[in-house]
Amino acid sequence: MYLLNVTVADIIIDNLAELKSVATGGKLSGYYVLGADIDCGGEKIVLSCYTSTTDNGFVGTFDGRGHTISNVDVGTSGFFWGIGAGTVKNLALVNVSGTAKALATETHGATVENVFVSSDSCLRLFDYVADSTFKDIIAVLPNGADVIMTFGAANVSNTISNVYSVIANPVTNSGWSGTKVVGMFNNYYKSNDPK
Repeated sequence: MYLLNVTVADIIIDNLAELKSVATGGKLSGYYVLGADIDCGGEKIVLSCYTSTTDNGFVGTFDGRGHTISNVDVGTSGFFWGIGAGTVKNLALVNVSGTAKALATETHGATVENVFVSSDSCLRLFDYVADSTFKDIIAVLPNGADVIMTFGAANVSNTISNVYSVIANPVTNSGWSGTKVVGMFNNYYKSNDPK
């Protein structure tokens, strides 16, 4: 007897029009799969709403399946704005424009893995992260930018493994307590204590 575990996508996104139709600015749940590379041509796209909890913002799964979203303007919010207890994986965001965050303003209970982001203008990937897991991320950001600006307070827990940045600083603010760093972060090896 064989057991086959299959995840069925709620929405397959194959082009810019389909991506824009998902960008409601509200809470998003479900399983989204990127079915092709998409060039946004500089259009502003923010998928979900802001969140300061695990049950708001983007709370589904966004699986890029190794595809690229390029030339997207994320404004000041980030591509996902807020990621609650959602998962973002296997995605490349290339030539992201915006003035602040490339991926999200905040994460709460999020999992972000196998993601590549490049931007000449965004100042960081995330502003604030809490109770989230980040694994296998590469960020190519401008000089003076930060991968993560602030980790959550002492009562939150974040896990970071194999996060690399080119040029950017790993973090500018405090809040490291409760954060376990494993592997590489900004080309410096950090064990369990990132101080």
